[in-house]
Amino acid sequence: MELSSNKILYGAENINEISIFKYSNHKAGTKTGKTTTERKDIDEVLSAIFAKRTMQLEKFDERSKIVLNQTLQRENNIVYKIQYLWNLIFPHRNISFKDRKIFASINNSEYNGVCMSDGERVALYLISQVLLVPTKRTIIIDEPEIHLHRSIMNRLWTELEKERSDCLFIYINHDTQFATNHKQAEKIWTKNYDGTNWYWKKIEKSDLPEQLLLDILGNRKKVLFV
Repeated sequence: MELSSNKILYGAENINEISIFKYSNHKAGTKTGKTTTERKDIDEVLSAIFAKRTMQLEKFDERSKIVLNQTLQRENNIVYKIQYLWNLIFPHRNISFKDRKIFASINNSEYNGVCMSDGERVALYLISQVLLVPTKRTIIIDEPEIHLHRSIMNRLWTELEKERSDCLFIYINHDTQFATNHKQAEKIWTKNYDGTNWYWKKIEKSDLPEQLLLDILGNRKKVLFV
């Protein structure tokens, strides 16, 4: 479990052997564990999920000998959480973990995880990644709508925010409707970048409808109100 988690969080299994960890793309992180790159490591994520599941089941078997209420422990198992969140996002499809493989099913017809749609794979990856993040961390999501229908995207991030209420979610996004749906969130407008510095401003409340205001701020052309 430790090796799998290190691979995701730091980019290497043994964090004591190297001081700089190279990631899968062009960026790098440090031993502080700040993951700054776009992640393309679904195999490593799933490996960590199975490892954590095994560890949790072992603890469950030990505790069940002396604890009568076993239901609560099973609900805390990461696979049960994935299945619970998956069913909220895709109520018409089921997902199961068998022999270190993932299967989905619809209308009693089962298919292997490799046959999932791009949207299903992305949703599974994001759910797994967010659940694996240590407690009380900042999670930065660049373009949260990737491969996801708008209705699924909004529901997915709403449920993940509820599940990981201990974490701070920061979204980098161009979708003004997605931003508007997060009514209680602070909005930051990135006005410009001159090649060296970013110029940004916090969006304050206005008499204008929020989505209209965001659309205007995101439009680099002059706007005339009539």
